[in-house]
Amino acid sequence: MKVVGVLLIIVLFFIASFSLNKLTGSTVAESPDQCLSLEGGARNDCYFEKLKCSKITNGPFRDSCVAELAKKKGDLAVCNLVKGEKARGYCQFEIAKTKKNLELCEKITDEYWADNCFSHFAAENENEEQCSSIENQEQRQRCFKDLAFGTNKYQLCSFLDENEEIRCIIKIARATKNTDACKNIDDSLQKDACLHYIATDNADLSICQQIKFKGVRERCIERINEGK
Repeated sequence: MKVVGVLLIIVLFFIASFSLNKLTGSTVAESPDQCLSLEGGARNDCYFEKLKCSKITNGPFRDSCVAELAKKKGDLAVCNLVKGEKARGYCQFEIAKTKKNLELCEKITDEYWADNCFSHFAAENENEEQCSSIENQEQRQRCFKDLAFGTNKYQLCSFLDENEEIRCIIKIARATKNTDACKNIDDSLQKDACLHYIATDNADLSICQQIKFKGVRERCIERINEGK
């Protein structure tokens, strides 16, 4: 009788375990590896889809898988498992975006992805301070330019090279119909050209009168009268 009782307890234990595993979506025995039936790239794709990164044989592809796993878990520490510096930087950048954490940009060792991180938050927060943190000069200028156009703040154009600065101010001045923006251009002829654009865009003769160069002023008035 004691043997029967022990067997009954064991059976009940397995039934209870099976029911619990079923509820939690797990099973006692690990499911068979369906990816093994595939070959080459198809097998790696299968493991990537299941985020079983350690089984991927292609190094860069494995790094991409780990980055996706880190992003899914929201865990910056997982990025440390990425071997390639560029891929690790991408991983850290994605975590910073996911967590909306600007401070994580400073932890990115790869300059390219660190710059992308600061650029992202500059646009996200409409804050030029993040543009200043970008190391690459071309990308830093592009950050200020995009932010200037995105916010219509002509003052941000001053961070650009001289020719780019003038074009930037004129574009924003025309978009906002702001003659004060034109006055921030040092070159007198370009300043008048800026006023000329706003005057003719809006058929406003009073703005033509602000133009210093007589020839430009007369041409401005003539263009507006032609359109009437």
